Amino acid sequence: MMTADKNQVTGHRSQVTSKNKNFFIERVRINNICRPDEILSNEEMEKYFSFKIPKRKNEWLAGRFAAKTVVNKLLNLNLNLRGIPITYDTNRRPLCLLNGKEYLLSITHSGAWVAAIVKDENTSFLGMDIEKIEVRSKFWIEDYFHKDEAKDQMPEYLTKLWTIKEAILKALAIGLTANLLDIKIDDGEIRFFNKVLRKYEEIGKPKFDIISDRFSGNYYQSIAYATMTIIKEA
Repeated sequence: MMTADKNQVTGHRSQVTSKNKNFFIERVRINNICRPDEILSNEEMEKYFSFKIPKRKNEWLAGRFAAKTVVNKLLNLNLNLRGIPITYDTNRRPLCLLNGKEYLLSITHSGAWVAAIVKDENTSFLGMDIEKIEVRSKFWIEDYFHKDEAKDQMPEYLTKLWTIKEAILKALAIGLTANLLDIKIDDGEIRFFNKVLRKYEEIGKPKFDIISDRFSGNYYQSIAYATMTIIKEA
């Protein structure tokens, strides 16, 4: 479980900041974000207005707000959010380039929430996922989990496993291009198969840590970053 030595709720934005020795996390409610011209650069404003679906537009804006805010807090700065650049690396992972340094980010959203995470030290692999805890169909379970993974079909347990898998895929820079069945989590072991295993081997078999935490009553978040020792190859 994540232990946060800083945890505050800030005003109308329903904003939560968490910090431990490894990273900062910023969670915000999608519908409580300030105006886009207070957050986005001119180039980002063009991107914002290019979205045709209001829900997607609001999620993207909230993601930018969370990412810029968490970088501000990581570096203990008080920069105008418009001046904090968020770009992408060659693997399409969000990245902040500031003062000649690179800060790897991960951005995720589900339901009412958007979250962003940034490491406070150099890292090559970082992924975060949040999902709402809900009862889901047996077809969803079959698509996402091996039979022995899904012995416990409680929504909270399955949602936790789901967020772990998604966080790992983000950390490996694979995302939705991989099959979630290419990751198997059982009795504390994580095994990789097929495309995920090939990617894991290609990048040098980094050791990952996984941290999972329930928040806001009915949401789960998981973080994957490099130092885990429970990876087991297929």
